[in-house]
Amino acid sequence: MTSWLMPVSLGGYVLLALLQAAYQTGAIVVIWYVSRIYRSAATIAMPLVWVSFEAIRACFPLGGFAWFLIGHSQGSFLPEQSAGRIVQIADVFGEHGVSFVVLMTNGLVVDLLTQSLFERSRHGRTRLRRIMRAALMLWAASMVGSWAYGQYRILQFDQVTQPGLQIAVIQTDVSQDNKIRRTLEQDRTDWARMVELTRAASAGWPGA
Repeated sequence: MTSWLMPVSLGGYVLLALLQAAYQTGAIVVIWYVSRIYRSAATIAMPLVWVSFEAIRACFPLGGFAWFLIGHSQGSFLPEQSAGRIVQIADVFGEHGVSFVVLMTNGLVVDLLTQSLFERSRHGRTRLRRIMRAALMLWAASMVGSWAYGQYRILQFDQVTQPGLQIAVIQTDVSQDNKIRRTLEQDRTDWARMVELTRAASAGWPGA
């Protein structure tokens, strides 16, 4: 997805790839360290650490690189789908809030597969480990709260919206080479394609 950088700066493309790999590798190492050394549940450690690294990556260096965050993976879900309800928290917490909820769920799956879930009390009874009880309660509260808020916001749609202008965004797949070494012939081709797409968009709307 970042191959468009290669015609502009091959060295910049390599450095960006290394930087992105360093962020993700660093997050994985810290999650492993926190989970193993402090015996913290991944349900808690994973979202705290990964979202912190995402926040740093989104602003450093030189304005950051806020593409391909975990929360962005939920953007394609429709409002009537469960994930489409949960993603509504982005209007309060931004994409990092969505990332947090998604990563809590991933962390819970990791815990269920790798952790010892139960322990024996002093009275010999088997009970769920304290850290797992805390993780499950936090996960349930986050999911239920996110879903309920999303449902509330979706039900507000008809009350706070009204028909207005319809807007189409027209964009052709112009190669980076063409942006650097433009020719009159290519400009004419691109313009004709823009006109074609504009007419196609207009034709698909009633009353256009």
